Amino acid sequence: MFFFDFAFVMILGAGAFALIVGMIALVTGVIRRERSVLVDGDCRDRVLIVHGEGSRNCN
Repeated sequence: MFFFDFAFVMILGAGAFALIVGMIALVTGVIRRERSVLVDGDCRDRVLIVHGEGSRNCN
């Protein structure tokens, strides 16, 4: 029984550690949100921008 309890606590601890590290990374700016680099009138989505495709008209 001890092994299962230990494994459960280790899983919970790893999850809490990952959550804390993720929150610290977000707050300190290690992980940045992708800012839009689109010019007015350019309606290409991010995937098409990466590949250099897509139309520039916004019909």
